[in-house]
Amino acid sequence: MRELTQTRLQKGKDIKETQTLARRLNNATAQMNKTQNALNSTTQRIKALEEAAKRASSRIRIMGERMNSIGGKMRSVGSSVAMTSGIAFGALALSFVMLFRSALTLKSK
Repeated sequence: MRELTQTRLQKGKDIKETQTLARRLNNATAQMNKTQNALNSTTQRIKALEEAAKRASSRIRIMGERMNSIGGKMRSVGSSVAMTSGIAFGALALSFVMLFRSALTLKSK
């Protein structure tokens, strides 16, 4: 009878330990699932940020190309204006020189 009681006590202890271990395993599994979900969410956010960065980079590159094109056109227009202004100024200066010489010639006569 004593052995039977001891066996029952031992079995009861084993059952309690098994239940405790099962609860701990369930808690650990739940925590692992939460961690996995957080990791998946973070991975998705990183991918979304990478895509946004790629789009922004592309837009910035296109804007830079447009700015370079506009800058080239402005340089071309600036060169044309400078050349035209230079020629006009030269012609104007030449006209003044000729006028001044004519005035000197008339004055000396």
